[in-house]
Amino acid sequence: MNDQSVTDAQDTSDEQDEAPDEQEIYQARVQEIATEYEAPMRRMLKEIVEVLVNMGFECSDLYDMTDSELSWSFTCTPVGEDKEKSFDVQITINESAEHSGTYDGINFSLNVGYWGGLIVGDCTPYNYTERVWVDAGDLEAVKERWREFSEAVDPCDVAESILNYMPPEGG
Repeated sequence: MNDQSVTDAQDTSDEQDEAPDEQEIYQARVQEIATEYEAPMRRMLKEIVEVLVNMGFECSDLYDMTDSELSWSFTCTPVGEDKEKSFDVQITINESAEHSGTYDGINFSLNVGYWGGLIVGDCTPYNYTERVWVDAGDLEAVKERWREFSEAVDPCDVAESILNYMPPEGG
């Protein structure tokens, strides 16, 4: 083995011994949260779908909208209308890394958007306050935030907000 090979082997060994950095620890925590809360997020969306279908909407299957943050969504349209009168309903695990540039917090949000991107409704606990982010490493705090979020999102209220927004015929 030549001297360069020994040095390369030591460099590789040193890299493997390094502790994970703040970003890696945060991403691992967020992935754990995503794994735990994906099913409840999907259940909440399915409850909203059920109410909307009973109100005369056609709804798509749930689909994964995960990009930089875990997100699930569906599209709903009044029966007989075209896609220009559709709504997207989405639940997201918001990450402080994406919104504040820090590797520590998460929050949950529900967004309702009308065709073309107009925001019709939003529920994000403590948005625009110092309490917006809950420590991603504190699983009890995350559980409490989910409880607050899920109690604030009433499927009937979400469906009513969509129904009440519908523009008048020809409008």
